[in-house]
Amino acid sequence: MANIDIEGILKELPTDGLLPKTKIVCTLGPASRSVPMLEKLLRAGMNVARFNFSHGTHEYHQETLENLRVAMHNTQILCAVMLDTKVVFVSLVILFVLISTGTLEYIARKVSFGIVRCC
Repeated sequence: MANIDIEGILKELPTDGLLPKTKIVCTLGPASRSVPMLEKLLRAGMNVARFNFSHGTHEYHQETLENLRVAMHNTQILCAVMLDTKVVFVSLVILFVLISTGTLEYIARKVSFGIVRCC
């Protein structure tokens, strides 16, 4: 794969301070993971390719990433990659001991929170 010349790309940016601040994030899926479609998305302004790891296998996402690399090489347009990893929800029961009117009271409260799982 050929190297992309970052300095050459940055020289072509406007120097008047009017850089575009809007970014277009596209979630890649079965209909948008082919090289021709990725090239169309890049030419249409896609800045970030989002991979949703809640669906698909690692091999599926690896193939999509390889297709994106080919499309970036073919169009000479850079694109960031965002990995949306799975979140495992954990539920805990926390017991609170309260002292009220001289007696102990136990209150059970269920708490759920997300833990990001990697790998």
